[in-house]
Amino acid sequence: MGKFEDSMTYSARVNRTLYTNKSHDRGGYTVQRVIVHHWAGLTGGIERLVYSDDAASANYIGLSDGSMIGSIPEERRAWTSGSYDVDAQSITVEIQNTTTAPNWQVSEASINALVELIADIARRYGWGYVDRSRVRGHREFAATECPGPFLYGHLDGIITRVNSLLRSGSHTSAPTGPSTYAMASPVKGVVSCEWRGYEGHAGMDIACPV
Repeated sequence: MGKFEDSMTYSARVNRTLYTNKSHDRGGYTVQRVIVHHWAGLTGGIERLVYSDDAASANYIGLSDGSMIGSIPEERRAWTSGSYDVDAQSITVEIQNTTTAPNWQVSEASINALVELIADIARRYGWGYVDRSRVRGHREFAATECPGPFLYGHLDGIITRVNSLLRSGSHTSAPTGPSTYAMASPVKGVVSCEWRGYEGHAGMDIACPV
């Protein structure tokens, strides 16, 4: 368990947390927006963002099955957009792709989860109804194609759906179903690779002494 994991904030929309210490404090900045990113791949995003030595992380990681992982607590600045000031004012979300270039599509389930996550964030931070200044794509802050043409092209529609949720007054609760699970660990250790962390990986790796 990390120093900040037990005491800081994740959205109620998360199915589970995979904490990483790849973050900094926000340096006095307040959260002003959500920045949407994509994995730029079908697999490997969890390993890169959570477990690797790469200087890359995200507050939330969205999977194609619609599950949402909390990784960096919202009080902390993730290492996502390549700019201290940008990330210090942002909650960042990385979404798994279902296809590769040129379109870099994502699943409808992951878009649904993203809508619910943003609505929950907007409500908790008192933004009122959300406009385009609150939901941004990585490409708006850096020379990159991220979050890919498919997801970037859906941002306006995502905002419309977020505002519909906000108008309805419905609140986000912890999701249930196949993505929420509990199991006994066979050993004490750190999960070094999630089930299906890469193609053909029908198991979970736990790093432990024995």
